[in-house]
Amino acid sequence: MKRYLALPLLLLMLPLAAAAQEVLLLDFSLLIADTYTPGLNEGPPDQNYQTMVVLPLADDAPSSLAIQNWGIQFTGVAQSWETYMLARSEIRESPSRQWGTVLGARIHFHRDLPRIRNTATIHPPFAIPLEDSRFENGYGLFRDPRGVRLRAIIVSTYGLQNPISLSITLRLDEHEQRIIFLGDLSHDGWRDLRWNNPNILEETQDNIFYNSIRIENFIINNDYHRTGDTIIYLRDVRLILDYRGN
Repeated sequence: MKRYLALPLLLLMLPLAAAAQEVLLLDFSLLIADTYTPGLNEGPPDQNYQTMVVLPLADDAPSSLAIQNWGIQFTGVAQSWETYMLARSEIRESPSRQWGTVLGARIHFHRDLPRIRNTATIHPPFAIPLEDSRFENGYGLFRDPRGVRLRAIIVSTYGLQNPISLSITLRLDEHEQRIIFLGDLSHDGWRDLRWNNPNILEETQDNIFYNSIRIENFIINNDYHRTGDTIIYLRDVRLILDYRGN
């Protein structure tokens, strides 16, 4: 009897699996300073952030998503520790023989940092705006008026067998923030870290749909309280989505 029930269930699952599509949320190879036209705040002519916001930015605020403008922040630490660690940390464009240019980060953890505070974030220079289509297609924003279900997230990383792990923070629509654990970076070389949404069941169809998804930051968890420099490379962020109505 079980043999005959398996085929109808499989046929029920196939249309949903076929509807899933992969889209590019963030591609660091697009954020190369050399491709930008010098001039207005060193931003690309069609993507200068000063022209996109209602509130003016501070004079020294970065106006470009270029890798060199991304930042590192240590969460919940004393100012003296943060100043010390930031002076020894950096983000830069890094060449990759396989992928071109990627984001490379050196994160320095103080030896006296408490275990519960052993976390750093890699973040864009400003919050990705929701209402500007120029940030779509690899610049940190995805939008679709039909609505999508988030089936999976894939982040391409280069591991150096470091005892650290990676999470990502996404902004779903306007008000929902979600921190998603992706996995550890103990591997050697390039690997895709993938999170599969456990709330999507093929048979019942999770009905939570979103019209926009934005990148907020990456979270580096120093799980084993390693001190000194930690190196991480990031290439891109991809989403596996189901579209409403498919």
